[in-house]
Amino acid sequence: MKVLEGIALRFLKQELEPQIKESRIQRVFFYPPKHETRFELYTPHGRQFLVISCHPEMSLLFLTTLKSTQHSAGQNTQWIQFLHKYLVGGKILSVEQKGWDRILCLEVKNTSLWEEINEFYLFVELTGRNANCILTRKDNHLTILGAYRKITPEKNRFRVILPGHPYLPPPQKEKMDPLTLTERKVDLSTPPNIERTGQWIIDHIDGVGPFLGNILAMGISSQETSLATVLSQLITPLSQTPPPLFVFSPSPYEPPQGIFWQNSLYLPEGHRRNHSSWNEALQDLYHQWWEHKEREIQEKTNQKRIQEELNFLTKEIQEMRNLLHEQETIEETRIKGELLKLLPALEVLEETETMIRVKNPFTGSETAIPLNPSLTRSQNMQQYFRLYRKMLNRNSRLQEKLVELEHKKEKILQDTGVQRENRDGESSSPSSPFRKFKTPHGSEIWIGKSQKSNQKLLQSASREDYWLHVRDLPGAHVILKLSPQGNQEEEIQQAAQLAGYFSAGKNDAKVEVIVTQVKYLHPIPGATGKVSFRNEKTILVQPAWPKGITIQES
Repeated sequence: MKVLEGIALRFLKQELEPQIKESRIQRVFFYPPKHETRFELYTPHGRQFLVISCHPEMSLLFLTTLKSTQHSAGQNTQWIQFLHKYLVGGKILSVEQKGWDRILCLEVKNTSLWEEINEFYLFVELTGRNANCILTRKDNHLTILGAYRKITPEKNRFRVILPGHPYLPPPQKEKMDPLTLTERKVDLSTPPNIERTGQWIIDHIDGVGPFLGNILAMGISSQETSLATVLSQLITPLSQTPPPLFVFSPSPYEPPQGIFWQNSLYLPEGHRRNHSSWNEALQDLYHQWWEHKEREIQEKTNQKRIQEELNFLTKEIQEMRNLLHEQETIEETRIKGELLKLLPALEVLEETETMIRVKNPFTGSETAIPLNPSLTRSQNMQQYFRLYRKMLNRNSRLQEKLVELEHKKEKILQDTGVQRENRDGESSSPSSPFRKFKTPHGSEIWIGKSQKSNQKLLQSASREDYWLHVRDLPGAHVILKLSPQGNQEEEIQQAAQLAGYFSAGKNDAKVEVIVTQVKYLHPIPGATGKVSFRNEKTILVQPAWPKGITIQES
């Protein structure tokens, strides 16, 4: 749930309103990297902080008692100055949500202002990449005083967010109320296109986003029942205050996908962290997501640094190679010195001040030896030998340096798993989007290389192919394409061993591997290469490279 969905926001609002109503705004803090604004509130329950995130990928709000160490009260930003001017000293009178929209409206009255109008609305739009905070006067036109993200007519000719303009909420589609649908038991037929069920639900049911839309779609698919039935099963647990909640992640190593409650009939297997309140769950989701985000940013920074170092080493290696004298050139220099040394015994074919041409006894051919006219023959001979030794010494030093540079580059490549470049410093030819292997019976086993590779793998597989993945551990997706002559039981075992071999459990004695057919997989929206599955079985195998498996493409 990269944005806070309307259904979750409805129940979060009900939980937070009694805690922040009548509270006084003491100070405002802002942390730009996270697009995070914090209002320090003095409430009947003590000091608390209302956190509003307008990050394009994680827009939500929650209440916490912890003051972030990342904020500074002295930050002199235009946004902070603006909020301080109108809101510090004010009291929050009410919190409203229109329908199931992802928009909250905080009504604030600030009697400390020397202005005729001292009542305001703070509209918190938790709408993903367009998330925004907009402060308006409480007048007939809802006149905008300022906003976190300003929207000019050039950016959006239908909705302008600038001081002095009237506030208009984001355009909304006509959608069905989920509570009305369940209470009246409206008989909603299954969406017409089963492949796009999740998107159909998002487009037609209010308060539902990608995470819940996918869960409802999986419920319809797995139970072969109507949307109204599945929707009722989804909404009914919310009558508890609150229902048992948990933050869902595909695994402990991946970012959270959303918040769900005690109706896990359709939720794919994954990692769950239980919570007793919506606010607590939102805090956990937010912190988990940022932990993964910051780790991802750090990894990208490291990868960039490593790539820059690799590029530098590649350039240095190429320059070293360019400076190396060819062995043939070095040998020619030595031979010219030797010929001048043996000149009295050689057949001289031609002689001038700047050159002497002789019959070369080493090769039987003619050799021209350039001379320095200011030097004697003996001095020219000595100069050739000096040049020969100088070239040898220089090449020796360059070779040592070259070996050192290549060793550094090789170590980086081994440590990071970066695909090795060829000797000329150019990238090797493009490889297959995933690894391909062949069994002794002629069947094919495909193995993903990355999240995008896993997605490509699933798109290329047939419905009857077998899909394998190590349970509860990071690892590659594996597809087994049985040939007509294939041995199903034996080759599933081999594919499972490879799934373990290309997973985080590679060094374990045994791993559990999930096996099902591709037709029982369902992609998880917004999670590249991630799937939910059903009709699976689990087999226990030792991670290994099976006998007889050959590489086709890697």
